[in-house]
Amino acid sequence: MSTTRGWMTAMATVVWLLGASCSTQVDDDSDAQDDDTGDDDTGDDDTGDDDTADDDTGDDDTGGVVVGPLIELPLLGDWDPKRPFNHSAEVTVAAHDGHVAAAYINMHFDGADTFEVGGNDFHKRVGVAVSHDHGASYTILDPGLGDQTTDPVIRAGADGTFYLTTWDTWSGNLAKIGTSVDHGDSWQILAEDIHVGDKQWIAVDDGGGAIYVAGMNGYWKYSMAGTMLGSHEGGEMMIGAYADAAAAHFIGGWCQFEVTRWDGSGAPVQEGDLLEGGCLDEGTPDQEINVTAAIGETASGQQWIVRALRDVGHGEVVVQVRAPPAIVVDDIRISTPGAVAFFPAADLDDSGRLHVIWYENTPADGVLMYTRSHSADFEDGFAPPIVVDDEACPVQDWYPYVDSASGGRRLREYIDLAVDGNRAHLAWVHAPTAPSRVYTTYVEFP
Repeated sequence: MSTTRGWMTAMATVVWLLGASCSTQVDDDSDAQDDDTGDDDTGDDDTGDDDTADDDTGDDDTGGVVVGPLIELPLLGDWDPKRPFNHSAEVTVAAHDGHVAAAYINMHFDGADTFEVGGNDFHKRVGVAVSHDHGASYTILDPGLGDQTTDPVIRAGADGTFYLTTWDTWSGNLAKIGTSVDHGDSWQILAEDIHVGDKQWIAVDDGGGAIYVAGMNGYWKYSMAGTMLGSHEGGEMMIGAYADAAAAHFIGGWCQFEVTRWDGSGAPVQEGDLLEGGCLDEGTPDQEINVTAAIGETASGQQWIVRALRDVGHGEVVVQVRAPPAIVVDDIRISTPGAVAFFPAADLDDSGRLHVIWYENTPADGVLMYTRSHSADFEDGFAPPIVVDDEACPVQDWYPYVDSASGGRRLREYIDLAVDGNRAHLAWVHAPTAPSRVYTTYVEFP
């Protein structure tokens, strides 16, 4: 087992997009009262306690939620001085017992004001921003898992160990699994030379003591010590996963999604019907990107899936609950009627309630939205969505598409949400114009 010590660089920047008060309070049964954030003394971990972590949110007498300040996460230091990092995107987040880690790609384009790159000057590398104060402040480090790394997925085990997978375009698209037992401050290589091909995801099976990884080229199962326990050749682009005591469940695809179950032996088995997603302009530079979904297990042992539905003139984010191997059942729409919605992420809290974020836009606004279910039974409904970032993405019915130079991939391919205690930690890409930058905040809930 090799070990890499991460090196600390810049600290996070608090961004004031929404006005002057220091939090947003929203009643669970009413619309947002105030989407403003406010002043915050957030620095890196060396500056001491940040009052926004706990005390400044205060007691919410309305029975609603409190949104923390929006924080722009820092870029890695320049790995190549001729190609400094000036954009960031494609983020996942994990949280456990007040410690939060966000993994994302740091990228070099021709400049911070463009999405173009000339010749072979494009460069990217995964960094991990770590917080030890419940998401109030962050510092960034290089986990040391490769040179031209991409597609980071980070998750937390029940014991607080963080697991990170990423693959390296400079090493034949081979992936590594890294682990951190000190809340993200240093990383060790658990497994390497995993030929995922592209677009891998990871699931942690705490009860069975296993780590599952799957991607375009196949499926792999490892012990917590890094021993490979099984593999299967052949997979697809994976966009979400969870594990129970018996197997891992992966969701993958582009514009149409398939759920597969794999226990580490034999071939994966499809669970339920294929799920429609939809995207426009297939086969052209303007082909849309609908390659984001979230999946997990409800408190009652069923399977929940959050995905985007796209058609001409509209886009919706919907929730589905089913009992595999079930046929497709009715979807619950949670996005705003009439808006174009895409790129959802979701997680359960300890009470079994589902927390969801997504982008949506109209002719006037391009925003990041948040809601949560009223109970562990999603049929009880969801709270009215609130705006977290009111300038998150372009306006005028914009939808992500594959052409990078014109800004179609400014958001890359996914965002994330992780619940820890009574805080949902949100991580997304803020890119109404260049540059793309990863932002984070928390939503504190009763």
